[in-house]
Amino acid sequence: MADQQEAIRNYQQQASESDPMIQAIQEEIGRTLTAPTLDNKDLPTNFMGSTPLLEGEIFRAVNLTKSYGTGAGYIEVIKGLSFSVQEGEYIVILGPSGSGKSTLLHMLAGLEVPNRGEIRMRNQVIEKFTDDDLALYHREQIGLVFQAFNLLPSLLVWENVAFPLMLAGAPLEWRRHEALKVLDRFGMSDFATHYPTQLSGGQQQRVSLARALVHDPDLLLVDEPTGNLDSKAAEVVIAELDRLHKQENRTIILVTHSQDFLPYADRVFYIKDGTLLTTSPNEQSSVDTPQ
Repeated sequence: MADQQEAIRNYQQQASESDPMIQAIQEEIGRTLTAPTLDNKDLPTNFMGSTPLLEGEIFRAVNLTKSYGTGAGYIEVIKGLSFSVQEGEYIVILGPSGSGKSTLLHMLAGLEVPNRGEIRMRNQVIEKFTDDDLALYHREQIGLVFQAFNLLPSLLVWENVAFPLMLAGAPLEWRRHEALKVLDRFGMSDFATHYPTQLSGGQQQRVSLARALVHDPDLLLVDEPTGNLDSKAAEVVIAELDRLHKQENRTIILVTHSQDFLPYADRVFYIKDGTLLTTSPNEQSSVDTPQ
């Protein structure tokens, strides 16, 4: 295992020196991307399932591996990733198509299970969740935002936003009240009785964000939120996520192809060929955040 981790770190370091995308990211954020290690206080090499998270950690992933297929069709998408995420951090994950970044986000959400390794979220081991545990995790602890919006076309906008509350068994009037309240925050209350098909892409994404926040989760997992939007609609979403982080102290883990999110991130994760480079939690950017 030690030899494998050393080989991965060597590969990561070589990539950081030769990949033009990494160079562009470092110039954009004014910080250095380096290979994470397992021998610091945040990620101990003697990590065991019974080891509690350190103070301030919301996630800790250790030696994550994810593969698909068998024989000639075998492919390892995630290769021994280890990292931690602090409460209130804004993490932006970039990487080329097929690099494993969405797979990683899906594992953090409990939508996919690693072949090896462990993910802890507030001392809960995600891959050991029962179906009921997973439903509770989605309903109470995290908000999910998808590139494809995943709004139900047969439901009104407010009903889509209130859907997580319906699954939790909340009364109708309470669901309506909470949905309208969060829609108002996104400037979408006037569209509460519209259907999703009557909205623009940017409006649908704001409804998707409202749905992810209606149950007041501390953590948002966001997959390509501007991938289907024009530049003006994307600016609105970028600004709203920045506000949620700065003003409401939400922890955000966001997957994107867009470098527009980089100035807002506390840390950047870059994934390529299933391996990870990241900025230091304590490293300060030399680039000013847009106002």
